[in-house]
Amino acid sequence: MASIAPRCRLSINLAKKAVLSTRALSRKAISVENRKLGCVIAQRVAFNNPQIRLQSTTGQANAEKMTLSLLGITDTLPHDKEKYSDALTTAAGAFQDAEKIFNDPNFSSKKDWVRDEPVGEGKEGQDLKVFSKTTKEGINLVAIESILLGNVDCVLLDTWTQTDDMKQWNSSIEHSCFVAQLTDHVDIIHTCNNDILIANGRDYVNVRIYRKIGDGYIIAARSVDLPEEKPYKGKVRAWVHLAAARLRPHPQDKNKTISEVLTHVDLKGNIPKMIVNQAISRFAVYQAQQNKKHFEMLKQQGKLDKKAQ
Repeated sequence: MASIAPRCRLSINLAKKAVLSTRALSRKAISVENRKLGCVIAQRVAFNNPQIRLQSTTGQANAEKMTLSLLGITDTLPHDKEKYSDALTTAAGAFQDAEKIFNDPNFSSKKDWVRDEPVGEGKEGQDLKVFSKTTKEGINLVAIESILLGNVDCVLLDTWTQTDDMKQWNSSIEHSCFVAQLTDHVDIIHTCNNDILIANGRDYVNVRIYRKIGDGYIIAARSVDLPEEKPYKGKVRAWVHLAAARLRPHPQDKNKTISEVLTHVDLKGNIPKMIVNQAISRFAVYQAQQNKKHFEMLKQQGKLDKKAQ
């Protein structure tokens, strides 16, 4: 993997020309606006986060654009990506749900969460803090906290841009690729993993979104239905209710990152809920272990900045 160090700055020009902003948070009412020939019609939509606004704009050329305004950044869906308008809405909903969980005082205190023991050996497992809680679907929401080497900007950059390379360092990933770049901060990826316990390998098509919050980031993902993206042979198409990560600088060492990851997945298929929950927890822990090893490897190879930007 090519060195990522030169690209680790607060204003990172990602391979996708992503612009990371530190603008102040906007606390405005949520609306979807349809602007046509100067007329604005606003209506309430099902977003409870006052930082999110979806807007459909139609100009003189009668060409409609879908935009998402969130945390001071506006993502505009290009005309050639208009078929992904539902995915943009899904991304906004995923981000809202992730932020709600991360900002919940009960998440910080882990009230109503059950502490689980990491599944695995070695310091990678010992350094993880694993929690879970049962959702209304009966499927566990798993939260894992770990410390990653590398400043928060480098961790975000690698996490966001290296999807195609995941299978090179993560033995549980059989395939991973980008499907479409919707905007600078929103994309769609297709991944599949190997067998988990008695569950056959699963296949996922997710829309992802990220935003800078303070001196850290939140990445959120959720499954989208794209009929043209067929499941890989022998894989079962699973459904990701929510996958998210909050990345924050370590308070004692800016060259380390606190990573908090949420996983809420329906594996589909005729599998007992108990087995599903065990499989999800084991898979989430293994991903965290592999991710931790990955950044340790990048550090050893000198591909992480020695100082945070």
